Amino acid sequence: MGTPYLFNSNQLLDSLPDKEKNAFLADCEIVEMTFGEILTEPGEKVSYALFPIDCLISLIATLEGGNRLEVSMTGNEGMVGVSLMLGSQRSSLQMLVQGSGQAFCMSSARFLAHLKTCCQSASELRID
Repeated sequence: MGTPYLFNSNQLLDSLPDKEKNAFLADCEIVEMTFGEILTEPGEKVSYALFPIDCLISLIATLEGGNRLEVSMTGNEGMVGVSLMLGSQRSSLQMLVQGSGQAFCMSSARFLAHLKTCCQSASELRID
């Protein structure tokens, strides 16, 4: 049985080699996430990448007729702002905090710069 993961970091960032992880963390700040806080609405610019530490963030699609559907929930195993890696700087989904806590926050410009300069990180974080 493995060691339980402690909620004081982000598993995705922790999976990177130390050099890349330290470079990412140097450009992050820790931010407080408050339950019910809307981070972005559909069509808005994605201004940052978030790596949850102990919070939960939902991605919610708005369907025809105004109904809403949660399509994803991210905790400390992942990141929010994946659209940046896919070449889109606009969100097609609402980002909503569903569990209060903290997250590492990096500006979208710095995140994209890291992906370009940290080749190993880009291939490890890239979604195929």
